[in-house]
Amino acid sequence: PEDNDVKTPHVGSERKSIVDTSANILLLFVLTLQPLLDGYKPDVYTASAWPYVVYYAWFLMA
Repeated sequence: PEDNDVKTPHVGSERKSIVDTSANILLLFVLTLQPLLDGYKPDVYTASAWPYVVYYAWFLMA
């Protein structure tokens, strides 16, 4: 039981860091691609980008 208590949080944090990294890459990709697609509509870009920014900020605090 003690061994499991030690290992389980580590596995969980490993998985979380992998998820964080994947999400960060996806976020960077979306935020980079979005201006290219909507570069001629900056107001639309801002409106579509802010949820990702909020989500990213939440991710950093989680």
